Amino acid sequence: MSKALLLVGHGSSLPDNNRVVELHAARIRERGLFDEVQTCFVQGEPSVEGALERVKSDGVYVVPVFISRGVHTSEDIPEALGLDSTERDVTYCDPVGDDDAVTEVILSRAGLRTRLTRRDGLSGGPSR
Repeated sequence: MSKALLLVGHGSSLPDNNRVVELHAARIRERGLFDEVQTCFVQGEPSVEGALERVKSDGVYVVPVFISRGVHTSEDIPEALGLDSTERDVTYCDPVGDDDAVTEVILSRAGLRTRLTRRDGLSGGPSR
């Protein structure tokens, strides 16, 4: 069975905001873990509406690239994708924001991973 990853971003009229979601998609594509990696946006193009129709794979993992749960992730995106009526094999995932990996990114950006390494076994951090 072929599988796809669909990253859903908020979208913005500012191109840099959309580019972040596209960047993640490109990085994941390079790993070759999915037959397809596509993006869509709540506000912007390509739109969430019709996104599942654009995906050709049998199974689809939908990952909202949002910092938290909210109206978009709990109502708008599932409705726009037609998740209640689709017969496709779709796995709708939690937004990425509450994942432990995001905590590590925050600590790294704050320059704390290096200091925490000795206490909790974390490695890495900004180069100084």
